[in-house]
Amino acid sequence: MSDTFTVSELGWSGALPVPATMKAMLFRRFGPPDVLEQATVGTPRPGPGEVLVRVAAVGIGRLLDLTARAGNHPYATIEPPHILGADHAGTVAALGEGVDSVQVGDRVAVLPGVACGTCTYCAEGREEVCDSLTVIGTHHPGAYAQYCAVPARNVHKVPDGIPAAMAASLALLGAVAANQMTQAGLRSGHWVLVQGASSALGSTTAAYAPGRLPVAQPITHDQGT
Repeated sequence: MSDTFTVSELGWSGALPVPATMKAMLFRRFGPPDVLEQATVGTPRPGPGEVLVRVAAVGIGRLLDLTARAGNHPYATIEPPHILGADHAGTVAALGEGVDSVQVGDRVAVLPGVACGTCTYCAEGREEVCDSLTVIGTHHPGAYAQYCAVPARNVHKVPDGIPAAMAASLALLGAVAANQMTQAGLRSGHWVLVQGASSALGSTTAAYAPGRLPVAQPITHDQGT
């Protein structure tokens, strides 16, 4: 990405003084999109090991947003009123006790899966299958809001020149696409079949594969079976 754009042109906001209240989109009952309403709620405060992110962009997914809002989430119990919003990016607005990995003003992308950090899987670096994995926007208040408090270990600094919307979309999709390659043991020269390559994750995987596997050949539907 070109870094000739200003930070605001790329969709990022500065770290302003944190207000006592904020605007959020929430739902008080399950249903179609019109159950979402703008409300004024208390601004969360970051606890120990957490950061407060001023949200610049948030993704919308079929499961974590549309299905959850409709009341049909297959594995989580959501009690309205609730604020959705999993994959997001923004500017660090405040730090909780003990946080030194980022600073106020840093632009970050937020991985929505919150792992315990102590189970066997976490110790092996496989946090995605943590015994007690929870998800921001599902089990915790999400990023359909001006601010969102998240664990510091879930935020990743975003390089200069990257738009906020791109950072938000890659926060989870990029990690999942990369993990698929690692778990499959793929090497240079392997062919990669991406099913559903027109989806957000599918297109990210198809774009990522040639970079990870320099001579990899993504197989698309047009090439036949």
